Formats: sequence, structure tokens, C-alpha cells
Amino acid sequence: MRKGVFDIKRKLTTKLTLLILTLLLILLSVMSGLYLIILENSLKTQIQARALDMAKTLSQMPSVQEAFETDDPSRTLQPIAENARKQSGAQYIVIGSADTIRYAHPNPRNIGKPMVGGDNQRALEKGEAYVSEAVGTLGPAIRGKAPIHNENGEIVGIISVGFLKENIQDIVYQYQTKFIFLLGFVVLMGVLGAVYISRNVKKSIFGLEPYEINQLYTEKQAITESVHEALIAINKHEEITLLNRKACELLRVESEDQWLGKPISELLPDTLLPEVLKKKTAQKDQELTIGNEELIVNRVPIFENEKIRGAVASFRRKTDIDELSKKLAQTSQYAEGLRAQTHEYSNKLNTIAGLIQLESYSEALELIQKENKSHQEMLRFLIHSIPDPLLSGLLLGKVNRAKELHINLEIDESSKLDALPEEMDKGKFITILGNLIENAFDAVSHKKDRSILVFLSDGEDHILIEVEDSGDGIPAGEQERIFQKFYSTKAANHRGLGLFLVKEAVNGLNGQIKADKSDLGGALFTVVIPK
Repeated sequence: MRKGVFDIKRKLTTKLTLLILTLLLILLSVMSGLYLIILENSLKTQIQARALDMAKTLSQMPSVQEAFETDDPSRTLQPIAENARKQSGAQYIVIGSADTIRYAHPNPRNIGKPMVGGDNQRALEKGEAYVSEAVGTLGPAIRGKAPIHNENGEIVGIISVGFLKENIQDIVYQYQTKFIFLLGFVVLMGVLGAVYISRNVKKSIFGLEPYEINQLYTEKQAITESVHEALIAINKHEEITLLNRKACELLRVESEDQWLGKPISELLPDTLLPEVLKKKTAQKDQELTIGNEELIVNRVPIFENEKIRGAVASFRRKTDIDELSKKLAQTSQYAEGLRAQTHEYSNKLNTIAGLIQLESYSEALELIQKENKSHQEMLRFLIHSIPDPLLSGLLLGKVNRAKELHINLEIDESSKLDALPEEMDKGKFITILGNLIENAFDAVSHKKDRSILVFLSDGEDHILIEVEDSGDGIPAGEQERIFQKFYSTKAANHRGLGLFLVKEAVNGLNGQIKADKSDLGGALFTVVIPK
């Protein structure tokens, strides 16, 4: 009879806890979502009105209208636009002619170039003032458009006031972060309330029965034996309290029974579990060698009522993690290639759609044929010269990404690389080639001439990789320092890892890497990997 009462109350406690937490999560999630949507829409509406009002006001200024009668409108319009932009907080104010040639722009180098976005027709052809959303040179933006008339009422130009969408998202993200903290706080309060209720229920039934303790112990044994990691736990006296089957296999012991209750130092003399007990801090992803096995170890202290009660360590072979990392790296390369290819072909399809709408059928057909020919030639080259699907997939993805970045990436037509040797670590080879090309992307990103040349050669006893670019090159005396971790010639954070990883991968394949000056004007990286 008492067992049945306990089962009912235990179920009731679980239901109360889940119900409180579920209601809190649903209510706060719905309220937070609605509020953020309303906030984003309100900010967007306000910015649209602000952009349109500014465009109308500037288009009606006499000094702006009179500037179009002068020989050099930019001399007058550029200061007016920049002053208005700084005072209003807009990301850019662009003033253009009736032919959409820029007379004013935040970046003076863009003055004289055509306006982008394709959303000027209503202002120039119909004389309307309106708000549009388009992608300009600075990115997706909300743009207020207004025509500029001369004294005779003729449309002589257009003014565009833009606010970047990313600024709206930044504000929304700030509020979203606050809501996440609020949600976490309320959920935490709910957890505390649920725990309080559970403890009162336990008090009312005078604790657990023996069969329940037995059930919990059985479940714990099943869990520790089912995990893939080797587990070792000790108490505060540094005595072994847990040793699962994986740990026995790894340490080459017959059974856990012969070691339970013995000091951990007798089984693992070099273990740092006693140090975890003393410092009461966890040690994550530490390397340890046992015999010929390289392991990754996590050590975590066990607390009870804020008092240290023991520590547990989990072990896993490093080769297992390396294998998973390789697969993840390959998947990332494929995903990046597909993303770049999708983005590039999306642009091509938009161009074709525009040509068809303009009834420029011959131009559309020519573009389709040209793109198909270029793609087929690249595929034929890769299939014939670089048959390895992993390498050809990487190169195809980089070519597509280069098109997206408006970079001329060429693979030397004399390149030839058959399948990599089976014993060679393909993950390291992909790291070398991929990071060298990415480093070249970064090197030419600010240059007018953006050229990169890749050459692959398959010799009798070695593989040769050459990647050269038209960037700024390597400063004198820095040929060795550029491979150091976190060292970079760019003044920015989170740099200096790409070439470091390349150097580590080259060393891992017993190869050599050399940095020199390229005939293109930038850097030339040469990698020789023995077969």
C-alpha cells in the first residue's frame, strides 16, 4: 500500500515541476517573440519615415537644386550630403544625376560611378518620393528616395538616404539578450520553486524505500557501462569508487572489483585527479598518454552541499576525436562550397531574370551559354587533372567563393594531381590548401587587382602546392614569423591562425613550406609534401 502512495506522489511531483517550467517557458517565449517583432517593425517604420523625410528635405534645398546648374556639382553637393549624414545618423546619403551618376557619396572614391540597387526608376521617371529596400555598396539598407527638380520642374537628379538594416538588427539583438537573461532568471526561479515542492513531498513520505535505492543504483550502473568514454571516479580520500568497463579495457585490468577502494595512485601514478580535489576546479580537454595510447581527459570535481566529495575523470582516445574533426572539416568545406555556389548562381539567375524582363533575350541566352561553358570547362578540368573528389570539391567551392568576392582565382592549366596516397592524412592536406587560398583571399581583398594563382603538381616522390596572389606581399624579414600563432601583419583581433594551422599541418605530413615574393606582386607560398 505504501509503495502505491509513493508512486502517485512521485509522479505528481514530476508533473508539477514540468508544468511550472513548461508554462514559464511558453509564456515568456511568446511574450518575448511578440515584443521583439513589434520592436523591429516599429524601428523599421520610424527609420523609413526618417529616411524619406530627409530625402524630401534635401531634394528641396535651393543649394542642392542650384548645384546641378554648375560645371562641377560634386564640389557643392558632397559637403552638403556629408554634413547632413553626420548630423542625422544615416549610414549614407547619395546624390546622383538623372543618369544615376553619383555626385555625392560617403566614400569619395565612388563619386562618378553609377548608383547601385536598381530602385531609382520611380523617382527619375515618375518623380515620386518613396522608401525602398535594396542592397547598395555598403550592404542591405532602407533607402529614402526623392527626385531633384530644377527651376523649370524638370527632374535633374535623385537623392538617396540610407540606413543599414544591420543597425536595426543590432538593437533588436540587444533587447533579445536582455530577454534571454530574463527568461533564464525566471526559469531559474521556477527550478528553485519546483525543487522546493519536491523536497516537501519527500518529507511527507519520509524519504526513499530500499527498492528505489536499488533501482537508482542499477540505473547508474547501466549508464556508466553504456557510455563510450572510460570513467574513473574517486572519493575525497583519493580512493577509487567507480571504474567502468571501458576504463578496464583501456587500463588493461581484468575487472573493477579488484581496484574499488584502492588509492588511485596505484592504478594511475601520473593522474591529476588528486589535484582536482585540492583545487576544486575542473580540467577540460587535457592530453594524457597511457602506454602507447594518446587520450583526451576531462576531470571534474564532485560537490555535495558545497563540499568536495570526490572527482570523476572521463577518457577518450584522441584518434576518435581527430577522426570526428576530419569529418567535420570535410563537411564544412563542402558546405562552404555549396553556399558560395548557391550565392553565385542566385546572382546569375537574378541577372537572367532581369534581362528577360527587359526583353533582352539574346543577352540572356549569351549569358546562359557563357556560364554553362565556363562551368563545364572547370568541371572537365577538375575531373581530368584532379580526380580526387575531396580536392576537386574544395577547389570548385573556392572558385565559386572567389567569384562571389570578385576575385580572379585561377588554377594553373598545367596542374595535375592524382589521388592522394592512402596513408596520407587528407584532412591535413585540405587544411593546407584551403587555408592558403583563404589567406590569399584576405591578402587581395583591398586591392584593385585581385588575382590568385594555384598550381598543383604530382611528382614521383612528392606533391607540390603553390599559391600566389597580387596582394601586398610579405614584409622583409617576416617570412618565418608569419607562421607563428596569432601573428599577423593586419592590425586586427582574431587573426594569425590560418598560416599557423598550415605550418602545423605541413609538419604533420613531414613536408616543407616556403614563403617568397610572387610574380603577381604579392606572396608566393610553396609547399612540398613527400609521398
